Amino acid sequence: AEFKRANDPVAAVPLILAALGLIINERYSNQRITLITTNLRRETANAEESLRDRVGERVVSRLDEMCYFVDLVAEDYRRNARRANIHIDLG
Repeated sequence: AEFKRANDPVAAVPLILAALGLIINERYSNQRITLITTNLRRETANAEESLRDRVGERVVSRLDEMCYFVDLVAEDYRRNARRANIHIDLG
């Protein structure tokens, strides 16, 4: 077996996906409200990565059962703010 470093992000992906699956299933089983946001679409017809590509069929199938998907289509606020040289004071 190939040794992977503990901080190797590629080695961590299966563990992260397993943890995500456990969290989603726990919330589903206990009828917990769950809000999820993502920049990924469930399915894509082109070469873009989809939610299904990123988290797998099992997780997306569970999300289909427990969630309402709402597509918000808008321009990228961060890109527009940078282009307009807008500075946001957070303090």
